[in-house]
Amino acid sequence: MVSEKKKDFWISYDENPFDPFTQFDDWYGFDMAYGRYGHEKNDICGLIARFAPTSAENLTEMENNELIDEAIHLVMDKYEEKYKLKLVFGVWK
Repeated sequence: MVSEKKKDFWISYDENPFDPFTQFDDWYGFDMAYGRYGHEKNDICGLIARFAPTSAENLTEMENNELIDEAIHLVMDKYEEKYKLKLVFGVWK
């Protein structure tokens, strides 16, 4: 799962009050429970997964992290204003 990766930045919706680094379960639960724009859920992890073709079998952890980093930047560039996204900085616990 993406949350197990040691990252120093992540994406969150403005209205999500939880920190994805220190309160991942609460952050993810909020993300999945509150939809917007006609969706049942927000699902930031799913949005990033759509743009990051990671593979535990074929890529190293470093390669997967690079793909996730690229996907985060792509999602921010494409959807930041539309979905009111913010970049969050921290260290995974």
